Amino acid sequence: MRLHNAVIRKTRLSTSVAWVSSPKAKLVEQPSKLAELFSKCSQLAVQEEQEQIRMVGTMLPVLSYLDEPVVLRPGALGDAFRDFKSVSLAPGAVVVTTDMEGRVLSKPLVKYRTEECLAILRDLFPELGRLVAEKRRAAQVKPALSTKAALAGSKFLVDLRSYRMVFSNSGGDCRELQVSLQLSGGRTKAYRPVDVNRGERVEVDLGVFKEVTALESIKLQLDCKDVDGRELHGDQTVRLDGAAWEEAPLGKKQPEHPQIITS
Repeated sequence: MRLHNAVIRKTRLSTSVAWVSSPKAKLVEQPSKLAELFSKCSQLAVQEEQEQIRMVGTMLPVLSYLDEPVVLRPGALGDAFRDFKSVSLAPGAVVVTTDMEGRVLSKPLVKYRTEECLAILRDLFPELGRLVAEKRRAAQVKPALSTKAALAGSKFLVDLRSYRMVFSNSGGDCRELQVSLQLSGGRTKAYRPVDVNRGERVEVDLGVFKEVTALESIKLQLDCKDVDGRELHGDQTVRLDGAAWEEAPLGKKQPEHPQIITS
């Protein structure tokens, strides 16, 4: 009987020791497990950041080619952007946001959280594709004008010859080309619009007589449309000696123009 009781006490003591020592062992193991878990999370975070940088890097040449902000839809970007009036992605992969009070903030795309970055990319890609296709089409049909001054008319005792601008087009058809001559006092004199198709040369009489002008060059404004109706504008200084053809710098039409006097 005494032996039986001793065995029971020994068994209970061993069980108590095991029960007490088990939590201690777990506590000893926890720091190493936490360190392992933190290491794995850090590796995943680094991989995630590297993937974001890689995705953004593939877009940089496309954004540089467009050279204009891509407008996004705040409502499609999730709760983080829902309260903004406007969101756009500028060249260089910089997100530009405007809040309801008009405050503007810019932040690199790679600085956003993964879910926010993915939301921006999902909304971006369809619009990016459309803009790239439109720009390629615009480049294909864009007029390529060259200009040169020439004299026309009679020369008697008084030189009645007037300067004319000759336009040559090696690009897409140029519709409704309006030539405007900058005058003193910020005024502008506009001439009747003309079409300059691909491969054609067209003259515009400026009505500026050689006898009464001592100018070496004149400043022109050029406004026209391509075959798709895109409005183009260019400002050009043209030499009056007519020594060589000069390329007309046509680009997107500017929103403001000086007052025009129609001849």
